[in-house]
Amino acid sequence: MQLGSAPESLTFRTNAFGKPMLAPPFDRAGLFYSASHSCDLAIIGVRRGKSAFAVDVEQVRTFDDADQIVARFFSPSEQQEYCALAPADRQEAFWRGWTVKEAFIKALGFGLSFPLDQFDVALHPDHPPAIGRVQADTGEKWEARIIEAGPEFRGALVGRDLRTLVPRIVPEPINLDALPSPCGDC
Repeated sequence: MQLGSAPESLTFRTNAFGKPMLAPPFDRAGLFYSASHSCDLAIIGVRRGKSAFAVDVEQVRTFDDADQIVARFFSPSEQQEYCALAPADRQEAFWRGWTVKEAFIKALGFGLSFPLDQFDVALHPDHPPAIGRVQADTGEKWEARIIEAGPEFRGALVGRDLRTLVPRIVPEPINLDALPSPCGDC
């Protein structure tokens, strides 16, 4: 609707890092989107304008190697914050941090080519989500929000100028297997 074209007529392309986006002529409409799914939950964000943003959602699950993942992929200050938390708070901190980190690298458009330990996010469940130090300073102020996605999921939205973004949750059952991939085999 926003583009004045039937959904099946839209074409997509990817950047050098695999980020999907609308292909010409649809890319000139100034419409940006981000999508993420985990199990049977998908979050799709659509925004008109020039400010980059991205979403991520993950199903919360317990696994034995969370501490090793933090040690390998999180920044030194995040590792310190994580280890200072009570063991009972670490799972929440992990998933909060992971979704904000994933949304941030998606918003940058670099995917996993931008190392997760090169920037800091707030992990403590009682503090507002935030993007802190970024090793390769982008010169831009990034904001983070937590997306309330139910007790089994954690979601995050990261972008610039989020104060103008009004989230609207539209619960809609979707058969993900029936959807075409916007970029082929990604």
